Amino acid sequence: MKTPIFWLKLINDSYTTQLVPKFIYDIAITHGADKNRAKIMRSTIEQILRIRLNQIDKDNPFIELDVYIENGYLNIAVQDKGVPYVLSKEQKKQLITHPDIMYHLDQLGAEGQRITFSFFIRRNVSVYSPELKKEKLLDDHIRIVKVVNREQDIIEAIKCIYNCYRYTYLHQEYYHIDRFKQMLRSGSFISIVAKNDHNQVLGHLSLMENSSFPGMFELGGLITKPFARGKNIANKLVDYAKKVIDEKKDATGLFVEAVTFHPITQKIANSQAFVPTSFTLQAIAPFIANRDLKEGRSHLALSTYLKDKKSVHTLYVPAKLNNFVQDIYKQLNIKLKLINTDDKVNKISKSAYSYTADGYSRNATLIIDAVGRDIDNVFSTIDFDIGKNGSVDTITCYVNCNFSGSIYLYKKLIRNKFLFSGVYFGGAKGDYLLFSHLSTEPYDFYKPVLEDNYRKLLDKIEEINFIKKK
Repeated sequence: MKTPIFWLKLINDSYTTQLVPKFIYDIAITHGADKNRAKIMRSTIEQILRIRLNQIDKDNPFIELDVYIENGYLNIAVQDKGVPYVLSKEQKKQLITHPDIMYHLDQLGAEGQRITFSFFIRRNVSVYSPELKKEKLLDDHIRIVKVVNREQDIIEAIKCIYNCYRYTYLHQEYYHIDRFKQMLRSGSFISIVAKNDHNQVLGHLSLMENSSFPGMFELGGLITKPFARGKNIANKLVDYAKKVIDEKKDATGLFVEAVTFHPITQKIANSQAFVPTSFTLQAIAPFIANRDLKEGRSHLALSTYLKDKKSVHTLYVPAKLNNFVQDIYKQLNIKLKLINTDDKVNKISKSAYSYTADGYSRNATLIIDAVGRDIDNVFSTIDFDIGKNGSVDTITCYVNCNFSGSIYLYKKLIRNKFLFSGVYFGGAKGDYLLFSHLSTEPYDFYKPVLEDNYRKLLDKIEEINFIKKK
């Protein structure tokens, strides 16, 4: 849920770089940031304003500044019609001075370009820390219900998450009562719990809409309290979640991102007929997973459930992917039409894309929704400097393959040392090919723990990429 704070239209003036950063500092303090974090925000905005004011278009000498709160982040968007963003290494060091800073680049066609900085500002807000009493199962008559926006219901859901994970769950916002309420109100987050007749909360599941791919909801937060296990609660929660998605008009499907250092989530996804479709390679760093992954970063295995079985999906893919793609769509019972030539390649002038880099996880995401004649120039603006001295360890790239140009881009990505890693369903935005760019070879140091169908999918991906198995 987006909460606007203010919008400004700035001119190329020395006062802009003096007064606006100070104003940002005051806004940050007002909205919950501590002084150190507010100073980081002030410095970042001062640096980007200096960079952009030097590159401004003389015919359109304005910069628009949009500041808003969304999902616990203070977002500062800087938009102008100056020269395209090509940030030097030194400029990136000046801008990305803290691992919590995320930035996102958008090309807006005739409206210019926008860079958005996101700062998490809720770390200093106290979380709900429940005192847990030892529980025993009072009855096993289980019912599944949605969590409504009542504080006691939310507390019980948080207790369930805390009971299993303490404070190690990846989505830290789940521990904040106010943040939980805000997410429920947004409509893009659904919390589901399993209860019995004694009103004990026995399990939890969440559905979170993917903001980059509207209509697709991530199934996560799937937890059963230890004393209630063996009652098929996880499957009952997922059954209910699928029913919610089937009845939700703007929803297109569900996806599960299963870790690959244990197979539990993969087993549940298999029991619910989710189809493995792709891997995001090296997605999880050891410190994020809260475990000692001595052999390197961990992959995520993606599987999908789609509710629309009637539409025909037309995909532009190279011929070498035909069997791979056909097998996945057959398992999903989705009608498919494959085209192996870019008959109208680069018909449009401007590519539609976005790029986000997350300094905390050291992951970057490149989403290409349409390939235009400027695609080669687009690649010159992307930071492919990954590894120990770069700003990220991995880049995950999504390429919309419902339009001509995706085959050209497939070849370009492979030449740029990306690995093809599967198919991703982007909801209302269409179908995507998934690629990973890695700081090191992915299979030399990490052995994923996989169920048979996930293993077969990864074997096919290895074969497509001509990776020699160890």
